[in-house]
Amino acid sequence: MSNHTDNRWNSWMGRARTCFRAATAIDTSVTAVHSTVRELEAAGADDLVVMLREAEAALARARDAVQAALQARALTPSNREPSYGLAG
Repeated sequence: MSNHTDNRWNSWMGRARTCFRAATAIDTSVTAVHSTVRELEAAGADDLVVMLREAEAALARARDAVQAALQARALTPSNREPSYGLAG
C-alpha cells in the first residue's frame, strides 16, 4: 500500500473507532437512564421521569448522529483507492 492509502485507511479506522466508542458510551448511558426511569416511575417521581425521558430522547438523537457520521464515512467503491499495488 502506498503511504497515501495507509494514511486514508488509518484516518478512516480512527474515525470508526471513535464512533464505536461513542455508540458504546451512549448505549451504556441509555441503559442506566432507562433503569433509573423505571425506579422513579415506581416511586412516583413524575417530574424526574419527564426529564429522564427527555434525556433518553437526546441520547437516541446522539446515537443516530453517530450512526450517520459512520455511514457518511463508509468505504464504498467510489471512495476507495483504485489499486492496492497488486499485480493485475
